[in-house]
Amino acid sequence: MIIRDETVDDRAAVRRVVIAAFEQPAEADLVAALQASGDAEFSLIAEDDGDVVGHILFSKLQSPNGCLGLTNVSGLLSL
Repeated sequence: MIIRDETVDDRAAVRRVVIAAFEQPAEADLVAALQASGDAEFSLIAEDDGDVVGHILFSKLQSPNGCLGLTNVSGLLSL
């Protein structure tokens, strides 16, 4: 497993992971909205054998100035 920066090409896979992790699209919609607004500061994915299996995103907060907020942490478990 590797952790790396998310690319634009990963976004569909990230959406699938977030929806699977939360069993609804609301959190995936939040991630997409933060990315579209430019408020996403950095986004990381976990990749296993070429598949996106995890996601984490930090976004800008309005206050306190210069701080970041952690969005949902999403991952798929394989047992």
